[in-house]
Amino acid sequence: MTASLAAKSDFDERSQGPATGVAVDTITPVAALRRLLRQLRDLILSMSDEQYVRRPGRASPVGAHVRHALDHVAALLRSQASGEIDYDERERGTTVETQRAVALAQIQALDEELSRLRSEVVQLPLRMHARLEADGPRDAFDTTFGRELAFVCSHTIHHNALIAVAAWELGIELPQRFGYAPATIRHLDRPACAPSPSFR
Repeated sequence: MTASLAAKSDFDERSQGPATGVAVDTITPVAALRRLLRQLRDLILSMSDEQYVRRPGRASPVGAHVRHALDHVAALLRSQASGEIDYDERERGTTVETQRAVALAQIQALDEELSRLRSEVVQLPLRMHARLEADGPRDAFDTTFGRELAFVCSHTIHHNALIAVAAWELGIELPQRFGYAPATIRHLDRPACAPSPSFR
């Protein structure tokens, strides 16, 4: 990580207004991703080691989803140094997938690294590599750190939703709306909408 990007974070939950210097509430992409990771951490803390690795029916174990989601966050953070991002280049079957304590330590490490990002990182140009078909060529696309940050947030929500289904099958108490997309929450909170459903 370069020195200019690793200095004090501009992504606090509250930031200074541009003209008055008065603190204003803000929701930034990095803060949003950090909140998602903390929600995931809290759910992992509420389950046992055995529940973390148990396969509920035909669904993947919670640990498999956690490892996959964290791999994408790690890939995003690595891209700062290289200017390249490839979500397909990841290890499978690591101890993050099989050991709850390792997963919690990984979440803590990623959260700390996210806390050191500066606001200008969202403008960082990146080259993304992806294989869109198993037997096809690897393609490359121009993107930015900010665009990939938005994707990683969405991807984390998606896997939190899958984790919620697995956790429910295992009898684990779920936080309300865990794994819900922000747009879904906004829709459900409209006065004309019925109350949000619950896994409980």
